[in-house]
Amino acid sequence: MIGAALPRIDARSQVSGSARFGVDIRLPGMLQGGILRSPLAHARILHVDTSRAREAPGVHAVLSAADVPATRHGRLLEDMETLARRKVLFRGDRVAAVAAADADAVAEALALIEVEYEEIPAVFDPLAAMSPGAPILHEELATYGGLLHPSTLPNVCSQELATKGSTEAGFAQAAHLFEHTFTTPMVHHGHVEPHASVAQLDPTGWLTVWTSTQSPHFIREALAKVLGWPLARLRVIGTYCGGGFGAKGYLMDEPLCALLSQRSGGRPVRLVMSREEEFEAACPRNASRIVLKTGVRDDGAIMARQATVIFDTGANAGQKPSALPLGWRRALGPYAIPHARIEAFCVYTNKIPGGQCRAPGDPQVTFASESQLDIIAHALRLDPLELRLRNAPRDGEANAVGVIWKGVGFRKLLEEGAAAFGWKRPRQPRQEKLRGLGMACSERSTAPGSAGALVTLNHDGTANLLTGAVDVGTGTDTILAQIVAQELGLAITDVTVSSRDTAHTPYDSGSGGSRETYVAGNAVLRAARDVRAQLLALAAPLLEAAEEDLRLSDGRVSVAEAPDRGISVRELAAAALRKLGGPILGRGSFVAGAPAGPVFAAHFAEVEVDEETGQVAVLRYLAAHDLGTTLNPATAGGQVEGGVAQGIGFALAEEMCLRDGRVLNPNFLDYKIPMALDLPRIEARLVEGYPGAGPYGAKSIGEPPVVPVAAAIANALFDATGLRMVSLPLSPERVREGVRSRKGGA
Repeated sequence: MIGAALPRIDARSQVSGSARFGVDIRLPGMLQGGILRSPLAHARILHVDTSRAREAPGVHAVLSAADVPATRHGRLLEDMETLARRKVLFRGDRVAAVAAADADAVAEALALIEVEYEEIPAVFDPLAAMSPGAPILHEELATYGGLLHPSTLPNVCSQELATKGSTEAGFAQAAHLFEHTFTTPMVHHGHVEPHASVAQLDPTGWLTVWTSTQSPHFIREALAKVLGWPLARLRVIGTYCGGGFGAKGYLMDEPLCALLSQRSGGRPVRLVMSREEEFEAACPRNASRIVLKTGVRDDGAIMARQATVIFDTGANAGQKPSALPLGWRRALGPYAIPHARIEAFCVYTNKIPGGQCRAPGDPQVTFASESQLDIIAHALRLDPLELRLRNAPRDGEANAVGVIWKGVGFRKLLEEGAAAFGWKRPRQPRQEKLRGLGMACSERSTAPGSAGALVTLNHDGTANLLTGAVDVGTGTDTILAQIVAQELGLAITDVTVSSRDTAHTPYDSGSGGSRETYVAGNAVLRAARDVRAQLLALAAPLLEAAEEDLRLSDGRVSVAEAPDRGISVRELAAAALRKLGGPILGRGSFVAGAPAGPVFAAHFAEVEVDEETGQVAVLRYLAAHDLGTTLNPATAGGQVEGGVAQGIGFALAEEMCLRDGRVLNPNFLDYKIPMALDLPRIEARLVEGYPGAGPYGAKSIGEPPVVPVAAAIANALFDATGLRMVSLPLSPERVREGVRSRKGGA
């Protein structure tokens, strides 16, 4: 099973339409919910009058801040309110909510709610927000729970500093100094399915919530805390998730759904965000500003780097597992730099709250780091590949935050990727449209977490797996089924996976940080091996052999030295009912208290640039990934292709355009994500070697593929045109203007 390119076990339900997503949940007597949002970016709330809305036809419940718990909440930093109480912090902030018979009744009720605001000065630029005299968004920040790294600067909710060696000494040893500033915009996750949830409080006091989430167990915990509800009477059922990428890792409208159901006499209430609400009020990738100063010797050895990383988190930072996206730690890239100083800031502005988005912070910082590395290579007349090889880390070296790298296969990855791409092949003559090659690299760790698993061997020899892990489209269910099948000698079709329901599954930290194969996979491996051990113990006396002499494969337990002496798993499972009084049940749990890594990537791109229009087309793309052991090439390759596609959007087109806090392109007509015709053939080069911490030595593959893409394309653009762009996206308008400026044209 392990290493086989097996199709996903949920493929049939997905393509047949039988899979139930959040928007598919329909219950008898269900009411429609709606939210009244602030039209202002920063204003005090003087008065909210809901009396007329409560009397409107078809209305069952109306909520304002006075009707909901006053506690603040967040994944770590508790800076979020269920409904705005004293003031609103961005256009789209939640002010009131209603539940009514249908969408028309909801719209009428929302229009009848009267809110009196006192507008106050707003701040939209993070540098301005950090300056003395800036309007303060969170006056009571010092009292918030989860405030781990406070700052004395205005509107900075988290500040970090990491040092290694002495940058002063490192710069003194360098022959060349390079200093550049890079910026990236706020971008949307682009998930096709919007946030959707349904809540129902039944007459016995059980609260059940159906929601499109990456982490049902975490949502249950957060809901209980926000609502003051006992966990024993709270059930969360995760539906199929039509894309998450981090956007569905924390609460969105679930608390309001639950409170509206409670106020509606237990009627189920459904809240689904419109596409415009997704863009105006959800939790996009943080915009960033990154300043890098790097000192290099004549031979290309990087001696020192100083980095200042500023993330614009919008009005709140509570959607993230850490207020400051951990991508700031990647400011050195995957390189051995002896002297470093990284200072990072997470800054409030009166814009949409930023959240976690596939490899939070990493694509932004890597765009800066790998772009500057190419600048250095060209200035020193070195091949970009050679410069990276000269600075490749070795086992035992520490990164900027003191983590010791072990199992470093970076050099092998670079060389294999470059050879497969043909990096050193002679370049083709320039065509009518300019062509160029670019590369970029990255390193990432795998998030910690905890998980449990239960495996039951049925009396017919099939197996059931109970896991709290959520497959958000990554193929997690398939990988976990492969692990069970591998350990028990079964076909993957003999394994049924049950997940997503907190009432029936063991705890799981949730899908995020590329952790599921690592954390849930190890828990499942232990549970399956528990079953395996019981099977062999049951078979040993029947086969008159020692347990260590038995082999389990192809649905049979047999004696290694006498393969004809054996018994089927089905027979053993049936015997267990008689001998053990029930089916064989295996239990496993796994807790990772620290990240696992490193996981390296090396990407290579060929682009074609039309100077007249500024259009950049990616012609070829190869993504080489350090995978340890490939559990399933099909699912791993799918993750690489999807990550690269998302990275191409980040590089070339995606940008949430804001003016005074208002999103000007809140839909997929005006916000451009790559379509099939926009993408090249993406080759996933899965490089095995140094084992990882996952089952059978696997490493993570969920987030790393998106990280180096923008930098690789920007470097290819420079190779084609000589135009170095330090701000994303590399849109046709910007490229055309840049090319003309270089040529001295109008």
